[in-house]
Amino acid sequence: MGVLCLDAGACSEPAADRGSNDTGADTGSCQPGTEFCTCLSGNLCQGDLGCVMDACVAPGGGDGSTSGPAGTGGGTVVDGSSSAESTESASDGTTPGVDSTGESATGSTGESGTTGTGSEVDPFGCDRLEYPVNVVGGGGYDTLAAAVAAAPVDATVEVCPGTYVENLVIERNLTLRGSGVEVTTIDGGGALSTLFVDAVDLTLADFTITNGAAHLNPLGGPGTCGGGLAIEYGNGQQITIDDCVFTNNEASHGAAICADGTNGANDADLVLSRVRIHDNIASVNGAGVFSYSDLSLDDCEIVDNVAGNHGGGLYLAYGVATVTGGVVRDNVAMEGGGAYLQSPMTLEVTGSDWGEGAALENDPDDVGCYTDSFGFFGADATFACSVPQFDECTCG
Repeated sequence: MGVLCLDAGACSEPAADRGSNDTGADTGSCQPGTEFCTCLSGNLCQGDLGCVMDACVAPGGGDGSTSGPAGTGGGTVVDGSSSAESTESASDGTTPGVDSTGESATGSTGESGTTGTGSEVDPFGCDRLEYPVNVVGGGGYDTLAAAVAAAPVDATVEVCPGTYVENLVIERNLTLRGSGVEVTTIDGGGALSTLFVDAVDLTLADFTITNGAAHLNPLGGPGTCGGGLAIEYGNGQQITIDDCVFTNNEASHGAAICADGTNGANDADLVLSRVRIHDNIASVNGAGVFSYSDLSLDDCEIVDNVAGNHGGGLYLAYGVATVTGGVVRDNVAMEGGGAYLQSPMTLEVTGSDWGEGAALENDPDDVGCYTDSFGFFGADATFACSVPQFDECTCG
């Protein structure tokens, strides 16, 4: 039985006793996170690790289903698919960092530095579950990718606390629910979009989405779009995002979220409630949200995002966008620091904080639209913008 190496010195068995995936030196070192090791007796495990069912585990670690010592700083570390279609986990079927009861190891998760223990934030009774990812009414899985691949249409997937290093393709209507942004993270690994929605409906709640780097463009043009979440248009599509965080994602367009649309048909909806989008970088347009669909932002925070050209916070076109409450400030672009509008488009803002004073305002303006610049609207902003056709902009 092989276990995923979490520490370069976690395995001390002779080369002849290593698992087939362990290419470490004879000293027992291995490459953390990528290689597996085995043990045949207790004296082949270093430190306070013990040999249980051929696996080196921490004291009290159960029956060998624990792949490494708890408290490694990453919460539940699920080394899922390196590509969106993969559904494989560790070669022995175990989930790194999760003990035999399914309770996640204590660790810090995401940018916030908040420490989660699994028992503190546990809406799904994870301490009683065998697997960290579960399809309601169906089976349990080690990875999100495996659960998404197995889930039927309109299923709900519940995710226990942890950091899941995965890139997901959503190909049927689904609901994905985490255990809270402080303790449940989907990490794109810095090479691909973290989530790609292939023309279907999705409800996403209670996750932090981070470290996505877009590798495709659902808009069909040059560049990439959607580092954290890339959405391919579907007829009558409904995308709902509640209580999530998008941070440290990259793309040329729509670093955090990119939504394809219909160039004016207005039959796709992107609805965000209590979502925080911060510190995302787009080399071209729309670092926070790039949307060609109708868009609703309710009590959301769009802050500290940077675009190389247009729309530091938002880049909007071909629909109706509403911003109710929340915050849109401290975003930066060459034009349209808060938002950039392309025709045809309308924007309605009610009771929203767009920054008061140089330290908090969007740079260089709140709203850009072709050759026009609007703002600053202040900390309790209510205004409307209309762009019925090319370079015909009103805002106030």
